[in-house]
Amino acid sequence: MPVWGYSEEIRSVRELRMSFAPKVLESILGDELDSAKTDTPVVLLYDDKVARCAVLLAEECQEPLGGDRLYGESLTTALTGALFTRRKVETQRANGLSPWQLRRAMEYLEAHMTQDVSLEEMAKLAGLSQSQFARAFKISVGMPPYKWFLDARIKRAQELLLRGKESIALIAIQTGFADQSHFTKTFRRATGATPKHWQLSRTL
Repeated sequence: MPVWGYSEEIRSVRELRMSFAPKVLESILGDELDSAKTDTPVVLLYDDKVARCAVLLAEECQEPLGGDRLYGESLTTALTGALFTRRKVETQRANGLSPWQLRRAMEYLEAHMTQDVSLEEMAKLAGLSQSQFARAFKISVGMPPYKWFLDARIKRAQELLLRGKESIALIAIQTGFADQSHFTKTFRRATGATPKHWQLSRTL
């Protein structure tokens, strides 16, 4: 589809082109999908939420860190939700997960602490679309699934660091990070200190 534009003294252009398979959108958004929005290309759109998601997703693609599938799927879900859901959906559904759904989600996260967790799998366990699950989880717990999971892994790493029996490389593996470098970078972002400095400050 050709798109034409004109501007004088232009210095830079930022462009994002995305295409989505309808069946994938259905699996992510479920009955929240506005199928009318999938039939017509959207041209010259600027939306703050879409732009933020796109930037974060681009950063994740440029510097991929193994073990962050949940984060990537969460960004994709937020992006598709911003583009393809009916506007009334967000105001109509403000319920969290039921007790059994929350219990099943927490059991899944605890059982897969060292693995690359899937938002799609968690949503299936709760019988919801990815979009519905992510929103309901945040209402129930106060944070998105990927943030809760990351915090739980960092807390587990802190417990292991305080014991002082394993190397930082081994702790990285035991808490589901791709390698020591990924673990150190994520730990510093979450706590403000490297694992070694955090450990030394708590054991002196």
